[in-house]
Amino acid sequence: MHRISKTYLYINLLGLLMLVYSCSQEGSPEAPPAKDLLAKSWQIESIETAGQRISHAGFSIQFYPNGDFNFTTQGIPGFPNSGKWVLNTDRNEIILNSNIALKIIGRIQANKLVFEYTYKNHKMGDVVTQFNLK
Repeated sequence: MHRISKTYLYINLLGLLMLVYSCSQEGSPEAPPAKDLLAKSWQIESIETAGQRISHAGFSIQFYPNGDFNFTTQGIPGFPNSGKWVLNTDRNEIILNSNIALKIIGRIQANKLVFEYTYKNHKMGDVVTQFNLK
């Protein structure tokens, strides 16, 4: 009787291990690399400067797979219209033209990107502009 319960226990443990292993192998497919998720034409949901929503009619943001970018973002001081972009090694900043850092908020997702651009203003000091994209 004691031997049967040990055998039963071992069979159940083996079954459980097989189940856990098979589930971990069948999980969702690996997410594409962040750089691949970033390279696309983004739709702008909202833009806030110093906590105030600003009109983004006519704005566009495009990151290309070859490392180029094109932005149409009038009225944001120092924000470039075109050039080269790279994702830093920690994947928490997009570097534009080797000298402008866009701080990524959260994770880059296929349908969501939030980043902040900070510039200096002689009256207000550091001014943060947050872009919410989809």
